Amino acid sequence: MYLNTRFATNAKALQTVLSTTITFQPLIPPAEDLALTSASHPISYESIENIPTPPNIKPKVKAPLEVHGEHIKKIDSTAEVPEIITEQPGLPLLVEGFSTLLLTTLFLSSFRFSARMRTAFPSISSRLGPITSLSRTKIFEGYYRGKDIRGLKVPKKMGVEFLASQLFEGATIDRQQLMDLWNQSANLSSVNISNKDLSGLDLSQANLSDTNLSEKNFTGTNFYMAILSGADFTRSNLQSANLLRAQLHKATLTAANLINARLLGANLTRTNLSTAVLAKANLKEANLTRSNLTEAILVNAKLCSANLSGANLTYADLSGADLSNSTLFSTTLISTNLSGTNLTETHLLKANLYLADLSGADITRAYLRQANLEEANLRKANLENATLVNSNLSNACLKDANLEWANLSYSNCTYANFRNAYLKDVNLVGAKLKGANFINAYLVGAILPTDTSDINFNGAIISSEQAEEIRRTGGSTKGAIILNRINT
Repeated sequence: MYLNTRFATNAKALQTVLSTTITFQPLIPPAEDLALTSASHPISYESIENIPTPPNIKPKVKAPLEVHGEHIKKIDSTAEVPEIITEQPGLPLLVEGFSTLLLTTLFLSSFRFSARMRTAFPSISSRLGPITSLSRTKIFEGYYRGKDIRGLKVPKKMGVEFLASQLFEGATIDRQQLMDLWNQSANLSSVNISNKDLSGLDLSQANLSDTNLSEKNFTGTNFYMAILSGADFTRSNLQSANLLRAQLHKATLTAANLINARLLGANLTRTNLSTAVLAKANLKEANLTRSNLTEAILVNAKLCSANLSGANLTYADLSGADLSNSTLFSTTLISTNLSGTNLTETHLLKANLYLADLSGADITRAYLRQANLEEANLRKANLENATLVNSNLSNACLKDANLEWANLSYSNCTYANFRNAYLKDVNLVGAKLKGANFINAYLVGAILPTDTSDINFNGAIISSEQAEEIRRTGGSTKGAIILNRINT
């Protein structure tokens, strides 16, 4: 039957139509349909003759039909279509040969329902299939916060308000939505990204603060000047990623792979980088104040002019790293590997280098006032012109180290090992040198303490003037090498 609905003007009437089951007896189809179907679907004259007339239906047929055998042929094209009158008030229907249920479904599938209509008619909405795009109105109402909206198309040209508000906080989005929202400078703070592979994306200046980005692949991704404060990159791969001037304040990068990553001028204050791998990473001028770098690997990393004040680098590996001109005020470097590191003109005021390995490090002109170097390994380190005033070098190993023109005044060097060290013109005024080992240490020109009574100069190389001064201040030159003669 054909269904022609003069549907009601309100949603309530439409709901009534959809929920009402209407049963009709078979009727005589219009002449046009009979003529068209006679060739392929023969119709019995007897079956037509015996069709009962439904109640309250008054057929009006002007044109007769001519019967030839078992086929019916149209005689007059002016045949009037039967008018069906139902007992349903206000809902006239025209039935012409197709199933009511079939045409109702076709009608509804072609009807475009708004979001409100879908809410009013959930049964209809389910038959129409899933929504394919996000609603602008609902976006600005914050409707999608905390919802899974993967696969839905993002509207374009959302406007300035899109940038400021956290309209997708806690929402789960996919890679394509991430790019579509980024292209409109959307605030993506606290979103959840379902895709694991986000490598090679351009997310420069994106706002992904407080976002869960853990265990994802960001290889080669561009985060230039991105806002990533509080973001979680735990165990993520950021190899060769561009984080130039990125904001990573209080971000979590535990066990993250940052090999060859570019972090120039990045803000990493209070960032958790424990066990992260930053080998060959470029952290020039980066701010790592009070960051956590325990057990981090920064082999051959560039940290020149970086600020690591208050940072914790316990058990970190910075071998071969460049820390020249950097600031490490009150930095914790306990048992840190700094072998072969460039610490030229580095500011290490009050830094804790207990048990640190600085063997072969270049500490020229570094400032280590009040630094703790107890039991530190400074073998073959270059400390020329370094400032170690009031520093603690007790039990430290300075074997074969270069301390020319270094200032160790008032430092604690008890039981320190200066064997074969070069101490020409070093300042030892007020230094505690009890138990220190000066065998083959070159002390010519050094300024010695005013009290040398507890200092063992056995094997030390000193000048004759220094020898006289040592004797005058209560010390002994026994075993010392004085110029070209040995005093026994």
